[in-house]
Amino acid sequence: MAKYGLYESVGLYDLEWRELAGAGTDVHGIEDFGRSDIQQAVRASTFGAAGRIHRHENGRLGMHFGAAVMGEDGAVTGFVLTALDEAELEHILSDAGAGLSNSRCYLVSSEGRVLTESGGREFGDALETRIDTVGFRRARLGESGAALYPDANGREVVGGFTSLSQMDWVLLLEQDATEALAWLPELGWRAGITALAVAVIVILIVRLGARQLAAPLQQLVRVAHRVGGGDHAARVLPLAQPEVDAVGRALNRMLDELAQARQRIVHSETLAAMGEMSSAVVHEMRNPLSSIKLNLHAIRAGLPAGSRHVELAEIAQEQVARLERMFSDLLSLSRPLSMDYRVHRLRDVIVAALEEVDNEAGKLRCRIRVVDGHEALEVRIDSERIRQVLVNLLQNAMTATGPNGQIDVAVSLDASARLVVLEVSDDGPGFPEDNRERLFQPFFTSREQGTGLGLAIVRKIVEYHGGRVSAANRVDDHGAVAGAVFRIELPHEPEPARHASHPDRR
Repeated sequence: MAKYGLYESVGLYDLEWRELAGAGTDVHGIEDFGRSDIQQAVRASTFGAAGRIHRHENGRLGMHFGAAVMGEDGAVTGFVLTALDEAELEHILSDAGAGLSNSRCYLVSSEGRVLTESGGREFGDALETRIDTVGFRRARLGESGAALYPDANGREVVGGFTSLSQMDWVLLLEQDATEALAWLPELGWRAGITALAVAVIVILIVRLGARQLAAPLQQLVRVAHRVGGGDHAARVLPLAQPEVDAVGRALNRMLDELAQARQRIVHSETLAAMGEMSSAVVHEMRNPLSSIKLNLHAIRAGLPAGSRHVELAEIAQEQVARLERMFSDLLSLSRPLSMDYRVHRLRDVIVAALEEVDNEAGKLRCRIRVVDGHEALEVRIDSERIRQVLVNLLQNAMTATGPNGQIDVAVSLDASARLVVLEVSDDGPGFPEDNRERLFQPFFTSREQGTGLGLAIVRKIVEYHGGRVSAANRVDDHGAVAGAVFRIELPHEPEPARHASHPDRR
């Protein structure tokens, strides 16, 4: 089993015991924690709790600890569970008795069962031996100190004892009396008292070490409290213990993802409110606009050839057509999209988009080429919507490059991320970096005749597919801007999975 310092595993769970973050939980997970009743223990305690000691199939003891994560209102919002490594605990106990010959340091449950000890198995297998010494009884009553008494095997020992109340355990450190008191005739009882004092100090050091083990987990709990209280910027600082630091980093990643999700929700709510307003505006303006369009057409037809007013009428008609396009885009942006997802060859969608912009590309003498060899991929998309996306990006690229421009449509497959990547790049002037974050916002445009809605619709369609769209400037070998590239990432199912989900395909 993989080990993480003093722990076999550390996990952070929600109220339904779904794992939010963890280290080592792939080997020692929630099912293993269930063997010790630790889940019931932490639900019943507002402080730390210990689970029932149990034995694994490999003979090692299972020791589970946990704590509830409390929100600002005092309500429980989650749980932290840890599994202590018995071997590491035995090392701690051995260190506690270092320097004392013929000494033993061991943990005892409140029922008197020996849990684990230093220096081998003096009392036999753990959980199978009970003791009832003076030191154990006094520690169980909450005392801490030292005394001379017979141990579980009847030998006289000098013993130090204390109660670990939070875990319902007793810690004992015992040394054979003959060893502990052998030098009393020379140094007198003062040396004996010093030896006992050392034993008590060692016990206190062990207790302090237990607090230090819990300190990193307390920082996780504090961050959870702050986030539950509304401080969404709270993050876990780097921790000294690697296993707990791994949990902290996982918690930070989860909080970052939640922050991004909140931003997407705010963006969606803003679009929804704007959509309701836009629909009302378009409804009120379309009828008058249709009347204006018909009247302009009648006026234009009645003007004599060569009249200077003909040109003015044509300009007015062009502006009316521009308004109609803007109203159409507004409705597309504000209304929920009706999607028709099917498996299509990406090559066919690209060809359809190229055919639609062919006349416009011919007038501008723009060269459009498809690069790479993955355009034959099959993807589950709404082909008409993706064609609309490509047409929009190609038209933007032609406007940016002007006459004699070069535009590339590249297709690639990121198999590890299960993504199909479409890129439309041009050799135009690019865009100011300050505008990068605003490119896909509604009504933002740098073109005199633009509506500022085309890229917003592109983003909406791509997100309906579960993908994302981004933009960047291309840079040449000298670091100068050499055009722009728009990147679309769409989910791609592996071939066997897609065939399994569409068994009727031929």
